[in-house]
Amino acid sequence: MLINIINKNKQISPHFKRKASLTVESSLVMPLFLFTILLFIYIGEYVSLQSEVTSAAYGVATEISEYSSLLKKANVSHDKIPAGILTTAYAKNKIIKAVGENRIKYFVKNEKNGMKCQMNISDDIDIKVNFYFKTGVYNFFGLNNMKVSCRAKSKAWTGKIYRIKDDDELVYVAENGVVYHRLLSCTFIKLSVRPVLFSDISNARNRAGGKYYPCEKCKMKKIENGIVFITNDGSRYHTFVNCSEIKRTIHSVPLGKVQGKGICSRCGME
Repeated sequence: MLINIINKNKQISPHFKRKASLTVESSLVMPLFLFTILLFIYIGEYVSLQSEVTSAAYGVATEISEYSSLLKKANVSHDKIPAGILTTAYAKNKIIKAVGENRIKYFVKNEKNGMKCQMNISDDIDIKVNFYFKTGVYNFFGLNNMKVSCRAKSKAWTGKIYRIKDDDELVYVAENGVVYHRLLSCTFIKLSVRPVLFSDISNARNRAGGKYYPCEKCKMKKIENGIVFITNDGSRYHTFVNCSEIKRTIHSVPLGKVQGKGICSRCGME
């Protein structure tokens, strides 16, 4: 009986109520915060993997282009061409090795078997690689269903080695580009794509301190998960990572074959 009277007279302190309220709020906010961080990590891996596969495919295309030109020369023995180098299987294995088997295992659906590689050999070495991104978390924000498409082209090497002229220098041209580049590493063609929250885009700035505005090509697309994509040197934000404005298909061509294009202001003077 005495215990009941004490319990009725006992009051909960306001400090305890505030503390309990903060604990409940923290339990609600923390999972959302962790999911947001995880989303950024996976989107970063998506963009990074696409860039790595494209770069690896370009390296293979350049290597194969040297040997493909030998096939057109009647006086060159096929013994000088490494076995299997002109096959799709060779290109795929080289790309996997360059990217790293562990990254393929963790982020590519069905791992090596999930990477579909196509190669066309003519005047250009054209390599296409398609696969589906894997997060390891069941359909995390739809990322498991995102298709990754990579493409690289390289001009087949022709001509004689002893004919070295300025016009024989290989330069790089982006598809639909208006200038040519002396360096493949030029930031105008090797873009550093990164995800940002759409709610923060008004505060984001590029390398020159400028703001970002909607991309004319993809601004009508639905913004998925509140994420948009920007580059360090661009002035537009994009609603999906495969927008043609930030996805580059690069061709290597002899300087003498470049017509109607000026030299890049960034890498042309280096």
